[in-house]
Amino acid sequence: MRRLFIINGLPGSGKGTQAEKVAHKLRIVHISSGQLIRDALKSTVNSEFLHQVRARYNAGIIQPNDVALKLVDQKISELPPGSGVIFDSFPINLSQARLLEGLIRKYDFQQPIFMMLNISADEAVKRLSTRKICTKCGTPYIIKDNSLKQCQKCGGELVSRSDDEESVVRARIDSYLPLLEDLKKYYQANGKLINIEGENSISGVYSEIMKVLDEK
Repeated sequence: MRRLFIINGLPGSGKGTQAEKVAHKLRIVHISSGQLIRDALKSTVNSEFLHQVRARYNAGIIQPNDVALKLVDQKISELPPGSGVIFDSFPINLSQARLLEGLIRKYDFQQPIFMMLNISADEAVKRLSTRKICTKCGTPYIIKDNSLKQCQKCGGELVSRSDDEESVVRARIDSYLPLLEDLKKYYQANGKLINIEGENSISGVYSEIMKVLDEK
């Protein structure tokens, strides 16, 4: 059966960075729901589905659960048979977790190992206030002294996200917290929950993740 991992946490917890590192180490595919939406927005395909995705995005409306599921389903269908996957920020709520069960059966995945990167709300705000995002590939950077101007992967310009202002960040955190608690309870019930101390260094968090996974 295909290996499946999920990594989640508050905005700024470093889940995207860690998912990429784990994917490289285990030779599996990193799928970010946020990146799937950004890729869909860049698509030149003229479809009602993509038109609605763009309209909701431009209006600041959260995409419905079935949209995230459809984008994930499409991405998995394009992968080589047998490819393992690590999801970053999917599922983001209990409804998506339950919908994911259908994809697990459809694509013959093992039950997922769910990793939660735990950081405080204050730490999330602190990190996001210094975050920059590549305009080309979407790679995030935490830059305290504003010294880095270009993405080290693709050379794209690094900019601040409008939703990384403190008042907006705190509102996002307030909305995320109950969703993440529901997910922790859901995956704890099947013995697949791993809590990770997310306030360590990037290398420290990665080492803890790999140590726990090696024991699984």
